[in-house]
Amino acid sequence: MEKNRRSRKVQIQALLKSAAVAALLMNSGILHGQTAGPLVPKDIILICWDGLDRSVLRELLDKQKLPNLKSLIDEGSLQDIEVAGHVTVTKPSHAEMLTGLDTATTGVYSNAVYRPIPEGCTIFERLQSHFGGPQAIRTIFLAGKTAHVGGRSPEEIKQAMERQQKQRQKLAAVARRGQRANPPSPRIAAGADDTLFSREGEPFYLTRKHLDVFDAIQREASAAGLLCLKYLDQYKADRFFAFLHFSDPDHAGHRSGIDSQEYRQAAIEDDGWLGKIKEWLQRENLSDKTLLYVTTDHGFDEHGSSHADAPHAWLATNDKKVTRGGIIADIPATILERYGVDVKSLEPKLIGIPLEGEAPQRSLARPPIPVAKLLASLPSAEELFALLDLNRDGKITPDEFPRPRLFQRLDLNRDKTITREEAEKVLSKRAKKSPAYPLFLLPNEVARLNAPVRPEESGHFDSPASPFGHV
Repeated sequence: MEKNRRSRKVQIQALLKSAAVAALLMNSGILHGQTAGPLVPKDIILICWDGLDRSVLRELLDKQKLPNLKSLIDEGSLQDIEVAGHVTVTKPSHAEMLTGLDTATTGVYSNAVYRPIPEGCTIFERLQSHFGGPQAIRTIFLAGKTAHVGGRSPEEIKQAMERQQKQRQKLAAVARRGQRANPPSPRIAAGADDTLFSREGEPFYLTRKHLDVFDAIQREASAAGLLCLKYLDQYKADRFFAFLHFSDPDHAGHRSGIDSQEYRQAAIEDDGWLGKIKEWLQRENLSDKTLLYVTTDHGFDEHGSSHADAPHAWLATNDKKVTRGGIIADIPATILERYGVDVKSLEPKLIGIPLEGEAPQRSLARPPIPVAKLLASLPSAEELFALLDLNRDGKITPDEFPRPRLFQRLDLNRDKTITREEAEKVLSKRAKKSPAYPLFLLPNEVARLNAPVRPEESGHFDSPASPFGHV
């Protein structure tokens, strides 16, 4: 009997030791993979290099111009990511990147047709729910753009739009006086580069109040990088999830084109800041406890300066479990699973699947936005003419309103002009049918009023020459 009691005591002690070892491994921070490591990492950092095309990324890697990204890939892998389900522009790609949901669920169809993402749907909020509240995991959102990766309130957007419209009216007055047909582009106040005024707010408007840090304004990599290190250092003692956004490649691509040295230099500068983040993790003894994911939201058109048809993205990570490519929505699904979230049980259901195992069969189509939703985004006929009829001749021409599908719907007489009567007839019917999408149209690049714009087959524009930005 005594011998049996001693045997049971030894067994219990062995079990307790095993449990202690398991707990130690869980919290040790050794990255998971083929070797021993935690089931749940302490921290995850998701970094977006906005608009860096996959072909240029691989070119720079081959030329050894991105040493910090290369070292990250050596720890894990580089995978191909495709933009699917929406146009290849910033707003819907980031909505998908930070939710894993489709456009119908987020309401973010394009840079111009959008609404705030419903509460509880982003990675940040789901992690807070999973870990038991905002104190259990710190959340950091740092972006280098105001509008398309932003969270402004309706009032904040309205103020920015009013500033922009005043500048636009000044330019129109100059043009009417005949001083210059195409006035030079003024410097637009930070935050005044949006395309629409949504009476509901920007995509991350409802999200921002739940986060420890929400900081989204137009800034270059030099400023964004310093803030990255500041916010990471502020919450290093706690478990955290951080989203860090660098806008420089996208802006350089629009200014100088995908073939330019400026575009490549922007990527090289972003890589420098990745190196500084990795050095900080090493210095704080967090390297072995942190998973890093670096990606982009879209590519660029071949030899172009826009991204109307640019679905080729990518993902670089030190996560050894990532073994395949996929779509953007697979990235948040992977992150949530790494933190121990049961992604299959989430509601609304994710369209993303963790990036491991066999690749699923699914469509990579990018359907155009329904014209009904585009029509619903327009203001009243009176507001439309106040904004677009710059020479005050009572007509709107294709040059003043470079949106082919919308223009065709409003041009009832098919004479390539829209009269106030035509606009009132269409928009008054629209208002009765679909009042639930209250968006207010304003041009994006206010100085390029007469620049020629090439329509795409899908009816979308994505060119710096378009005063309406990206629909």
